[in-house]
Amino acid sequence: IMVFSLVLGAAYLFWSTNRIVRPIHQLAATAGEISKGNWTATLPDIEGSDEISHLTQSFREMSTNLSSTYKDLNDNLVKIQNSQEELATEKERLAVTLRSIGDGVICTDQRGRITLLNKVAEELTGWSQESALGEPFYTVFSVTDVPGNVEDNYLDIIARFQTGSSEGLDKQSRLVSKEQAERIISTSGAPIFDAK
Repeated sequence: IMVFSLVLGAAYLFWSTNRIVRPIHQLAATAGEISKGNWTATLPDIEGSDEISHLTQSFREMSTNLSSTYKDLNDNLVKIQNSQEELATEKERLAVTLRSIGDGVICTDQRGRITLLNKVAEELTGWSQESALGEPFYTVFSVTDVPGNVEDNYLDIIARFQTGSSEGLDKQSRLVSKEQAERIISTSGAPIFDAK
């Protein structure tokens, strides 16, 4: 009886190892592969209606969903990288164009703060792009023939730009640079609209 019990116990141990422990080890090994990025790792085929079969099926579905999500994220990352490269190319093209223009170009935001000066504008005003960024327009573009309060006049110009009008902005002016050098210049302005 004892030998029979030992044989029966060994058979049960062999069966339980095959049926329970081995699939759990295979699931753990597959989970390790997937966590390393191997989305093609195969799960054991376990048929049945017990908990291990359900666990394996759930794990297979989760692995498929993770693989699909990872692929979508990778595709989106490639699109973002391509967009960034296109944006950098376009930005460089704009910078080259602005540097090559023979006229001084000064851009502001809606509040009249400097956002861009090209090289010619730097030479005319005596301000570098770095030092002018964020400064009020009238501080950098100082003209002596503006009647009344200088700040109010520039705010009026900005208000006209916001309505799309640039009427009365094409004229001759006396520009005073940062070093107090004076030049007679011809001025013009135009609003630049973004998506908003």
